[in-house]
Amino acid sequence: MRSQFLALAVALAASAGAVRAENALHFDGSNDRVTVPLPAVFSNSEASDFTIETWLSQPAAPSAFGRVVFAQSASGNVVTVAETSGGVVYFYVVSAGITYSAATTGAFPSGRWAHLALVWQASTHQLSVFFDGVRQTTSAGGGTSTSTAGTMTIGARNDGAQPLVASLMDEFRIWNIARSTCLLRRDARVQVPPATPGLAAYYDFNQGVPGADNTGLTTLPDLSGGDDNGTLVNFALMGASSNWLNSDLLTTTGIRAVRVNRSNLVTSEYGTSDSFNVVLGYAPTQNVVLNVSTDNNAEALVLPVTLTFTPGDWNVPQPVVVSGLDDGVGDGDSVYHVIVATDASSDVDYACEQPLQIDAINLSDIAFQDGFE
Repeated sequence: MRSQFLALAVALAASAGAVRAENALHFDGSNDRVTVPLPAVFSNSEASDFTIETWLSQPAAPSAFGRVVFAQSASGNVVTVAETSGGVVYFYVVSAGITYSAATTGAFPSGRWAHLALVWQASTHQLSVFFDGVRQTTSAGGGTSTSTAGTMTIGARNDGAQPLVASLMDEFRIWNIARSTCLLRRDARVQVPPATPGLAAYYDFNQGVPGADNTGLTTLPDLSGGDDNGTLVNFALMGASSNWLNSDLLTTTGIRAVRVNRSNLVTSEYGTSDSFNVVLGYAPTQNVVLNVSTDNNAEALVLPVTLTFTPGDWNVPQPVVVSGLDDGVGDGDSVYHVIVATDASSDVDYACEQPLQIDAINLSDIAFQDGFE
């Protein structure tokens, strides 16, 4: 049998389904913080777009002002995110000595994991705040204090003041781009690959043994490939508080929210078919509709052409059968592609998922010794 057939007949497995995000870091609300060398993206906010995002699980809305993150290269260049009484989120950017601010009119969700994202667009000095992928209505937030220059602190101001309310934190990311609403929704529950374009710093908090004696594990690695590793300050690192703990945040690994279990398919003009399964990476809040097609209808037929996943069956694989067609043309083996694309009517978290393409080949009749096309 020909080498081309053998090469394309190999099926590559792809993992499917949601996974736990492993560990998270618990801040005690008193004096816990993580100090980090100042990421380069915060050195000049007048010229640099950026996005900050993380997951927080807070048992209750805070009763006092506390910092989620604080970064300062100079007194005239500060970036900080804070929460105040009742869960109002404040986002400050001091750029070229001028303070730009936004305060949400609604409260950040408490009692569960919730996604927080902050986006700065330098050219327009626009600040945007997102809760669970939804842009929040904001008003002016006033001014912010300054602190020690040349560092960033997660969970407090750079001098340790104004600590974050007792919280679990997971998947903290800094991007050197202003991410769109669609990208924030698409990747919120994804453990993104460290080499993802635009990722300036990435902390997944998957350190230590949950709730155990972790007193020696005081480093928070930057997975982006940079050297912005964090250092834990004042954490007890033992027991069920102020320590590395289990995370019950459901995420999916890899960049794809729509998964298939095959990367190559082989059909033939003799009528041979092949198949693959499709599944979602995490639970949607509404139905997700996927359209399945080929880029050459003369070579293959796919059934079904539409797949619908609901919040109740999102993790149940659905099969797609691809059957070869005889186009009556003496063109030999023909390469084509099967495309799985998210329909525009789908759940917003999947709306901007890029179409997924599977390589395929339709073998000529000669492969079966028929002697004709």
